[in-house]
Amino acid sequence: LPFPEYIITPEGDKAHIIEAFCIVLRRMSSPGKMRDYSEDFGRSEGSLCRIMIYMTHLLLEQVAKSVFFYPVSLEQLMSYRDAFHRKVVSEDLPIVTVIDNKKQFTCKPTHNQKSQYNRFKKGHGPKHQTLNAPNGIILHQFAGDGRPGDAFISRESGLQEFWMAHAVLRIFRILADSAYGNNTVFVSLYKHR
Repeated sequence: LPFPEYIITPEGDKAHIIEAFCIVLRRMSSPGKMRDYSEDFGRSEGSLCRIMIYMTHLLLEQVAKSVFFYPVSLEQLMSYRDAFHRKVVSEDLPIVTVIDNKKQFTCKPTHNQKSQYNRFKKGHGPKHQTLNAPNGIILHQFAGDGRPGDAFISRESGLQEFWMAHAVLRIFRILADSAYGNNTVFVSLYKHR
Protein backbone atom coordinates (compact mmCIF):
# COMPACT_ATOMS: atom_id res chain seq x y z
CA LEU A 1 0.00 0.00 0.00
CA PRO A 2 1.30 3.46 -0.86
CA PHE A 3 1.88 4.91 2.63
CA PRO A 4 4.63 7.32 3.72
CA GLU A 5 7.47 6.05 5.93
CA TYR A 6 6.10 8.00 8.91
CA ILE A 7 2.50 8.87 9.69
CA ILE A 8 1.47 11.91 11.70
CA THR A 9 -2.01 12.04 13.21
CA PRO A 10 -3.97 15.34 13.22
CA GLU A 11 -3.15 15.58 16.94
CA GLY A 12 0.62 15.36 16.22
CA ASP A 13 1.40 11.73 17.12
CA LYS A 14 4.24 10.51 14.88
CA ALA A 15 4.90 6.83 14.22
CA HIS A 16 6.89 4.76 11.75
CA ILE A 17 4.54 2.95 9.35
CA ILE A 18 5.64 -0.49 10.63
CA GLU A 19 4.93 0.52 14.24
CA ALA A 20 1.53 1.91 13.19
CA PHE A 21 0.67 -1.36 11.39
CA CYS A 22 1.77 -3.34 14.47
CA ILE A 23 -0.53 -1.24 16.66
CA VAL A 24 -3.48 -1.95 14.35
CA LEU A 25 -2.68 -5.66 14.10
CA ARG A 26 -2.22 -6.01 17.87
CA ARG A 27 -5.54 -4.27 18.53
CA MET A 28 -7.38 -6.43 15.99
CA SER A 29 -5.83 -9.71 17.14
CA SER A 30 -6.66 -9.28 20.82
CA PRO A 31 -9.16 -6.53 21.53
CA GLY A 32 -8.66 -5.24 25.04
CA LYS A 33 -7.87 -2.03 26.83
CA MET A 34 -5.33 0.33 25.28
CA ARG A 35 -3.54 0.50 28.62
CA ASP A 36 -2.64 -3.19 28.14
CA TYR A 37 -0.62 -2.20 25.03
CA SER A 38 1.04 0.92 26.49
CA GLU A 39 4.06 -0.96 27.84
CA ASP A 40 4.53 -2.94 24.61
CA PHE A 41 4.71 0.16 22.43
CA GLY A 42 6.01 2.69 24.96
CA ARG A 43 3.17 5.09 24.22
CA SER A 44 0.25 6.56 26.14
CA GLU A 45 -3.24 5.11 25.75
CA GLY A 46 -4.37 8.28 23.95
CA SER A 47 -1.51 8.14 21.49
CA LEU A 48 -2.16 4.46 20.72
CA CYS A 49 -5.87 5.16 20.21
CA ARG A 50 -5.20 8.09 17.86
CA ILE A 51 -2.66 6.10 15.80
CA MET A 52 -5.08 3.16 15.62
CA ILE A 53 -7.94 5.35 14.39
CA TYR A 54 -5.74 7.25 11.92
CA MET A 55 -4.28 4.03 10.44
CA THR A 56 -7.72 2.44 10.22
CA HIS A 57 -8.96 5.43 8.21
CA LEU A 58 -5.88 5.27 5.93
CA LEU A 59 -6.44 1.57 5.32
CA LEU A 60 -10.15 1.99 4.66
CA GLU A 61 -9.51 4.80 2.17
CA GLN A 62 -7.23 2.46 0.21
CA VAL A 63 -9.58 -0.54 0.16
CA ALA A 64 -13.03 1.04 0.60
CA LYS A 65 -14.42 -0.14 -2.72
CA SER A 66 -13.36 -3.76 -2.28
CA VAL A 67 -14.61 -4.11 1.32
CA PHE A 68 -17.94 -2.29 0.97
CA PHE A 69 -19.87 -5.54 1.18
CA TYR A 70 -18.81 -9.01 2.35
CA PRO A 71 -19.08 -11.39 -0.62
CA VAL A 72 -21.90 -13.90 -0.09
CA SER A 73 -23.32 -16.53 -2.40
CA LEU A 74 -26.97 -17.07 -3.25
CA GLU A 75 -26.89 -20.27 -1.15
CA GLN A 76 -25.66 -18.32 1.90
CA LEU A 77 -28.36 -15.67 1.40
CA MET A 78 -31.00 -18.39 1.16
CA SER A 79 -29.74 -19.93 4.42
CA TYR A 80 -29.91 -16.48 6.08
CA ARG A 81 -33.50 -16.08 4.84
CA ASP A 82 -34.40 -19.53 6.16
CA ALA A 83 -32.89 -18.65 9.56
CA PHE A 84 -35.15 -15.59 9.80
CA HIS A 85 -38.17 -17.69 8.73
CA ARG A 86 -37.47 -20.28 11.42
CA LYS A 87 -37.37 -17.66 14.18
CA VAL A 88 -39.73 -14.73 13.60
CA VAL A 89 -40.27 -13.62 10.04
CA SER A 90 -43.17 -14.45 7.75
CA GLU A 91 -42.31 -16.61 4.74
CA ASP A 92 -43.42 -13.92 2.29
CA LEU A 93 -40.67 -11.53 3.50
CA PRO A 94 -37.22 -12.50 2.12
CA ILE A 95 -35.21 -10.88 4.95
CA VAL A 96 -31.52 -11.86 5.09
CA THR A 97 -29.89 -9.31 7.41
CA VAL A 98 -30.47 -6.66 10.09
CA ILE A 99 -29.20 -3.09 9.89
CA ASP A 100 -28.26 -1.05 12.92
CA ASN A 101 -26.20 1.99 13.87
CA LYS A 102 -23.98 1.93 16.91
CA LYS A 103 -22.33 4.90 18.59
CA GLN A 104 -18.67 4.38 19.50
CA PHE A 105 -17.97 6.74 22.37
CA THR A 106 -14.55 8.39 22.57
CA CYS A 107 -12.90 11.07 24.67
CA LYS A 108 -13.84 14.64 23.78
CA PRO A 109 -11.87 15.33 20.57
CA THR A 110 -9.80 18.45 20.08
CA HIS A 111 -10.86 18.74 16.42
CA ASN A 112 -14.32 18.42 14.85
CA GLN A 113 -16.13 18.33 18.19
CA LYS A 114 -19.47 19.40 16.70
CA SER A 115 -19.50 16.68 14.04
CA GLN A 116 -18.74 13.99 16.65
CA TYR A 117 -21.18 15.07 19.37
CA ASN A 118 -24.60 13.45 19.61
CA ARG A 119 -27.08 15.30 21.82
CA PHE A 120 -29.41 12.31 22.08
CA LYS A 121 -26.67 9.97 23.36
CA LYS A 122 -24.81 12.82 25.11
CA GLY A 123 -21.32 11.88 23.98
CA HIS A 124 -18.61 12.21 21.32
CA GLY A 125 -17.62 9.62 18.73
CA PRO A 126 -18.50 8.24 15.30
CA LYS A 127 -21.49 6.09 14.43
CA HIS A 128 -21.02 2.75 12.69
CA GLN A 129 -23.71 1.35 10.43
CA THR A 130 -23.55 -2.43 10.20
CA LEU A 131 -25.46 -5.18 8.44
CA ASN A 132 -25.43 -8.31 10.59
CA ALA A 133 -26.17 -11.76 9.20
CA PRO A 134 -27.90 -14.39 11.39
CA ASN A 135 -24.60 -16.30 11.78
CA GLY A 136 -22.83 -13.23 13.22
CA ILE A 137 -20.93 -12.12 10.12
CA ILE A 138 -20.92 -8.38 9.50
CA LEU A 139 -21.78 -8.05 5.81
CA HIS A 140 -21.30 -4.29 5.59
CA GLN A 141 -19.94 -1.50 7.77
CA PHE A 142 -19.89 2.25 7.26
CA ALA A 143 -18.56 4.87 9.68
CA GLY A 144 -20.22 8.26 9.75
CA ASP A 145 -20.18 11.36 11.92
CA GLY A 146 -21.71 11.13 15.38
CA ARG A 147 -24.45 13.74 14.91
CA PRO A 148 -26.76 12.59 12.10
CA GLY A 149 -29.55 10.07 12.49
CA ASP A 150 -29.63 6.51 11.22
CA ALA A 151 -31.49 7.28 7.97
CA PHE A 152 -29.00 10.03 7.03
CA ILE A 153 -26.02 7.71 7.59
CA SER A 154 -27.73 5.06 5.49
CA ARG A 155 -28.18 7.52 2.61
CA GLU A 156 -24.58 8.73 2.99
CA SER A 157 -23.23 5.16 2.82
CA GLY A 158 -24.90 4.41 -0.53
CA LEU A 159 -26.04 1.01 0.73
CA GLN A 160 -29.56 1.26 -0.69
CA GLU A 161 -28.29 2.06 -4.21
CA PHE A 162 -25.71 -0.73 -3.99
CA TRP A 163 -28.40 -3.20 -2.84
CA MET A 164 -30.80 -2.29 -5.66
CA ALA A 165 -28.08 -2.45 -8.34
CA HIS A 166 -26.80 -5.87 -7.22
CA ALA A 167 -28.16 -8.75 -9.30
CA VAL A 168 -28.70 -11.13 -6.36
CA LEU A 169 -29.18 -8.89 -3.33
CA ARG A 170 -32.09 -6.93 -4.79
CA ILE A 171 -34.45 -9.91 -4.40
CA PHE A 172 -33.89 -9.87 -0.62
CA ARG A 173 -34.75 -7.31 2.10
CA ILE A 174 -33.09 -5.82 5.19
CA LEU A 175 -34.80 -5.75 8.59
CA ALA A 176 -34.56 -2.24 10.07
CA ASP A 177 -35.98 -0.03 12.79
CA SER A 178 -38.53 2.71 12.14
CA ALA A 179 -35.86 5.30 11.21
CA TYR A 180 -35.38 3.68 7.79
CA GLY A 181 -38.98 3.46 6.57
CA ASN A 182 -40.45 0.73 4.39
CA ASN A 183 -39.29 0.54 0.78
CA THR A 184 -37.88 -1.93 -1.72
CA VAL A 185 -34.77 -2.54 0.45
CA PHE A 186 -35.82 -2.01 4.08
CA VAL A 187 -38.60 -3.61 6.10
CA SER A 188 -39.07 -1.40 9.15
CA LEU A 189 -40.50 -2.32 12.50
CA TYR A 190 -42.86 0.04 14.28
CA LYS A 191 -43.86 0.07 17.94
CA HIS A 192 -47.40 -1.11 18.51
CA ARG A 193 -49.28 1.24 20.85
